[in-house]
Amino acid sequence: MLVKALRYKPKHALVSLGLHDALRILERYEKRYGTLATLNIVTVRGAKGFVEVDKKVVGENMLLHNFWALFIGLLFDQNVGFTIVNGTRDTLRTSGDVNYRPAQVCVGDNDYPVSFDQYNLLGSVSCTDATITVAVDSESKLSRVTISAPSPKDGVETGVRQALIETGGSNYYTMLSRRIVSISMNQTVVHRWNFYEPWLYNWASIMCGILRNENIAMKDISGSSLTARTSAEFNASGARIVISQNSISFDPEMYNIPNMVEIDTHYNVWSTQQYVIGHILGIYVPDTDIDIYTVGLVQKVYDTEGYTYDVLQAALPLSTPIHMKAGRPNMILWRIVAF
Repeated sequence: MLVKALRYKPKHALVSLGLHDALRILERYEKRYGTLATLNIVTVRGAKGFVEVDKKVVGENMLLHNFWALFIGLLFDQNVGFTIVNGTRDTLRTSGDVNYRPAQVCVGDNDYPVSFDQYNLLGSVSCTDATITVAVDSESKLSRVTISAPSPKDGVETGVRQALIETGGSNYYTMLSRRIVSISMNQTVVHRWNFYEPWLYNWASIMCGILRNENIAMKDISGSSLTARTSAEFNASGARIVISQNSISFDPEMYNIPNMVEIDTHYNVWSTQQYVIGHILGIYVPDTDIDIYTVGLVQKVYDTEGYTYDVLQAALPLSTPIHMKAGRPNMILWRIVAF
């Protein structure tokens, strides 16, 4: 996690860092309020995969560009570019019903090195339906999605794939992760996807429901239970930035941030085979000088009856508070960068 505070002036060199859209919005606010604005950048990733074969952890499992396209598209309620298993680029329907069938564990025959831009296992591939669960590791303060299945063959690579729907309504298998590892037929292969601070159990549950192609339970910001419609369109909005002057201790099962205030939010996504970047830009003009100790993301989701509820998806305690000046546009840029 990285937090920066920057005083912006027009045509600042930050444009070269891919913040051009954020700075244009900031410039409009400066013209409106006639004062310098402050841009605070929060960069997070917070997810990592591991592979286990017959209860032995064999190492990190790379989460490919398609995983991050799915992740950011669902969170932002925006369709994003992805790559199907034959190498064709298309647009994933992450603003609607995106999952066609449950995820599978796959095994292949090629030990070619893993890279972020891959879109398929590289040898002869066999796949089998997986058991998919979500749980909290309280000691490590993380949430974990587990995708497991017996190996359908001998092989030297494994991955997770899912049939996902593109914007035209067709469905295609999409590879989400890959790991080089020697596997024998019928050995139990487990893919563990860990979601660390700031991502909460609610968000891991969403990912689990999408992978299962089933609805899943979670809590809204009042603490009430609901069943999110993750077997179809679940996201009724993109995530919105919330801020709080309260300090918190991160707990993956938290569902609210004390005294949180929602701020005006904008989005931008860049999705290629080489990188996936998501920007969530929040803008706030306080009446008095304040210090922000916690930043979070709230998203409106559908339940199985079609009603919408606000759900806290992320909560980030700041080791150094963000100081916001009264009467001045203060901007928080939440960046998710994967490559």
